[in-house]
Amino acid sequence: MSSDPGHSLVSRGDEIPARFQLHPGPQIPLDKARTTAPPAPTSPGPAPSNAPFGPNVPVWRDPREQSEPSIAVDSTGRVYVAFSHLAAVSNSDVYVSWSDDEGATWRTPVPAAAGASNERSPSLIIGPGDDVTVFYAQDADVTRVAYVRSSDRGATWATTTIALTPEVTRFGHPSFVANGPGAVGMYEAWCTEPKVCGTGAWTLDMLFLPDLSNASKWLGVYFAQTPDVELFHPSTGFDAVSGDLVGAMEIEINDGADYDLTWFRYNPTTAFFSQDALMCYRICGSTQRVWPSIAVEGERAVVGAVFSNATFFGPDPVILANYSTNVSSGTWQGVNGGSQRLGAPASDTGALALTLDGSLVVAAYSAEGATWNVTSLDGGATFGPPVRVSDNLPGTAVGGPRGVAVAASSTRVFLAWEDRRDGDVNIYSTSSRRIHSVVLSTAPAGFLVRLDGGPAVTAPVSWNLLTGSDHVIEAVSPMPAGPGLRFVFKQWSDGNTSNPRTVLVTGDATYVAEFTVVYWLELGSNPPRMGIGDGIMSASGPRGWTPSASVPPVRVTRP
Repeated sequence: MSSDPGHSLVSRGDEIPARFQLHPGPQIPLDKARTTAPPAPTSPGPAPSNAPFGPNVPVWRDPREQSEPSIAVDSTGRVYVAFSHLAAVSNSDVYVSWSDDEGATWRTPVPAAAGASNERSPSLIIGPGDDVTVFYAQDADVTRVAYVRSSDRGATWATTTIALTPEVTRFGHPSFVANGPGAVGMYEAWCTEPKVCGTGAWTLDMLFLPDLSNASKWLGVYFAQTPDVELFHPSTGFDAVSGDLVGAMEIEINDGADYDLTWFRYNPTTAFFSQDALMCYRICGSTQRVWPSIAVEGERAVVGAVFSNATFFGPDPVILANYSTNVSSGTWQGVNGGSQRLGAPASDTGALALTLDGSLVVAAYSAEGATWNVTSLDGGATFGPPVRVSDNLPGTAVGGPRGVAVAASSTRVFLAWEDRRDGDVNIYSTSSRRIHSVVLSTAPAGFLVRLDGGPAVTAPVSWNLLTGSDHVIEAVSPMPAGPGLRFVFKQWSDGNTSNPRTVLVTGDATYVAEFTVVYWLELGSNPPRMGIGDGIMSASGPRGWTPSASVPPVRVTRP
């Protein structure tokens, strides 16, 4: 069987076979929380380097392995990276670093969760007041989930652990997003409830907390799964319009052999649940784990994963992705004209990370020993060509399952990934000025406009421009409108009357050039020397273009 890029692979809603339909259980209040607040050490950061998108910058050089980066940006532009750090041969801790100069330099990381047991797989979020929270997996007490929280921008960290229902344990691979002062997210978990999980099965546990400062109000819901249809590797988004958790996960479709991507919506207030789609089913199920990623903002969303299926896709893994402009309706479409493909097939395509901000969608992934970036400026409908982010040849990106992270601020896009160019696996980073869409339009529509003195083109027209750059926009004026008529520039839609004018790109923007009609007016006399108005003029009198509102009244007197 071969792939047909014009045919959607997705099974939607009722099309999903009953065996692979998800069944969330009852809501479980979680009130057994413990919080401790150990101090974290401080020390200066490494030397500066250059950005953007190269050269790449090490977050921290250390001979002990670093992995699984998670990245986020606060309201001041500070960039945080959390990652797993192999502090000893058999002991992994969670460390956090940050940058206040757009990733040019990084502070020496601090241990945010560093117990005698293993702490790993961080998921970092920023809340109101720029509080920083990191959820992570730990094995000190497999009956509890854990997170650390800093209210002083990383200087100190308070640890909270929460006991869940006893039949769900061994929590791993957390994925969380902020929800006001609280958070929503998922953990992978081991279910031992014999009525729903048989002899034991991997499943996912959804967690909801209205306020991270009050851990007694957690609510948990886990999926009832059988051992031959297990769930793995969650990725979480949140629809702030509907209040739904929008989640993606890896689902087992052939016991221990084939895996797929499925995604759903769940509302903790109403208990509404909808499993919206299954990506491949038996058509193109992956022979390798798919490790999905999902990003949601308002009603926009994008979801994707890496699929390996030599029969359907050929020898190289591919990235399949879908997007939605109306998440609460459960409607999704394949990216790039329905092809559902991101990037290009490569033998070692690995980790995928997605982020979404307005109409910007950024996908970061590993392939060919390097980290790559593809960008959409229309919410995921179309993506540009892949851009190689790694600046070294040959590439040394590791490409582990959670080996790439991406985040966007209003001005930049930030990437972090696992890299072994130093001989040891360290976290590297880079950033790029963000691209924004600037649209020039006219009223009436269809007139000519220019950017930076270039050729005149018919409006409306859109340009992709870098944040922080200055550009000259111009509406061609006058424009013809018929015999004795033409249109002249009046003002821009923001009230500015300069034409041309210089604008600073700070975000997506639309500038509308407003025109007004003017008339050709010529005054004369026939026969000559007819008195007109208060004066005497010849047969060839005053003439010119004038707006209709300024045509003077004419009074004729006899000689």
